[in-house]
Amino acid sequence: MGMEEALAARLAADAGIAEIVGDRVSMAARVEGTALPALVFSLISQGQEWTLAGPDGLDRPRVRFDCLAATDIAALLLRRAVVAALTPAADVDGLRFHPAMVVASRTIAEPQLDGGQDLFHEQIELQFYYEEL
Repeated sequence: MGMEEALAARLAADAGIAEIVGDRVSMAARVEGTALPALVFSLISQGQEWTLAGPDGLDRPRVRFDCLAATDIAALLLRRAVVAALTPAADVDGLRFHPAMVVASRTIAEPQLDGGQDLFHEQIELQFYYEEL
């Protein structure tokens, strides 16, 4: 299992995130047509670490998380739940995730979705190390 699949499993298994979005955790999904609230994440950089002998096996990706909701408070609570879920280290499906660090956070003004539904959008970027067990 790759890092992205393990990360999706970790997010989906977190009780705080599941309480807010249910099973609406996806990777690089489109916002249009997404039921709210939802959590969408995408890889910004692989972050593969190298030595003179080649990859060192301890990669440091940067991942963007889009916390989407029908209210500003729900989007904020989802953002906080993501940070709380990924800040501690964890082992998932043969990978060790080291503590995540928030490297960027922003509130994005979004227009209404088709049909007039409001969209509130909190976006965070996290960076962390991970390695195979």
